[in-house]
Amino acid sequence: MDDASRRPVAALTIAIALALPLDGRADWSADARLTGGAGADSNARRDYQQLGTQSDAMALLIGAGQLHWRGERGEADGSYELGLRKFLQLSSEDVLVQSGAAQGTWLLSRNWALGAEGYAKDRRGGERDYTDLTGSAFVQFAPEAPLDLRLRAGVHRFLYPPNFPYSFRAGELGFQGRYRFDRHHSVSVIGELGLRLYNSDARIDPRVDPPAPEQRQDLAFVAGAGYSYRGPIAFSAAYSYAQASSNSFGESLYRHRFNVSAALRLPFELTLLGQAALQITRYPDGPYPTPEIILIEDDNHDSLSFKLLRPVSKHVDLELHYSLYHDAITALPENPLTYLRQVAWMGFTWRL
Repeated sequence: MDDASRRPVAALTIAIALALPLDGRADWSADARLTGGAGADSNARRDYQQLGTQSDAMALLIGAGQLHWRGERGEADGSYELGLRKFLQLSSEDVLVQSGAAQGTWLLSRNWALGAEGYAKDRRGGERDYTDLTGSAFVQFAPEAPLDLRLRAGVHRFLYPPNFPYSFRAGELGFQGRYRFDRHHSVSVIGELGLRLYNSDARIDPRVDPPAPEQRQDLAFVAGAGYSYRGPIAFSAAYSYAQASSNSFGESLYRHRFNVSAALRLPFELTLLGQAALQITRYPDGPYPTPEIILIEDDNHDSLSFKLLRPVSKHVDLELHYSLYHDAITALPENPLTYLRQVAWMGFTWRL
């Protein structure tokens, strides 16, 4: 992460630490983990099938740490994660990812709290470098233990050097709500609205007379709901609807996404975790896809993943991972695009 992307998280962490009142009953806790492994990637370049894909062996290393402070009138969290993926042949696809987050909450009364949060992620490698920064303030209302409501307002900056016109800045509003029926069952809802101003002019609709150039603007909206169960197994299911209404031709979209995840214990001290996602995307103007943007993150696709782990000591787990990512853009019948990627690896995780 470069200096520009470090500053927002560092500044927010310091501000939270100074703003929250310290007291003699403060409680500190920390945890850390280190994961290493080796495996194979069937589409190391993350290309569409029509452009030609290439598989390669890889090694990876992931480190993460978290610090938590809790006092009588507030609490604060900070976290940092570093991930490195090294390919055997395609060194141009080597990736270094860093992310950091900080959050602080100050209790105003029994039911009300104010807070601030920030997040930064920086990716380098594979010709898809980007930096993603967000910061926001929120008010939280918890009238009784089972109910938790949060309203936030913030700013968002996305920088994409390989194709800078796709960089944007945005103001955002968000809502989160969660209700726990008991210690096993809970439901949640989310809603987000943001106005994105891009570093480019809007693309002209070829079907109309060219108007005067204007800056590209997207109104982004997301709404969703989910259910979680915690018992002999852990299970969750969620649905979200996302809409981007753009004044740039071909950039508007409507997206439905379904997610399910589960975790259960098996014989011989094994634990199996699984996750699946199905995504349906529509382009009202017809798609004008930019592969670097569409393929920038795996959570933009249909996916299926499994993780099998077994502890070998108090602090070390052996792990086996498999993930499949798929997407097809079929709104252009003469030239449909298909994306397919499979990743499998085996390794270990050390926990503090």
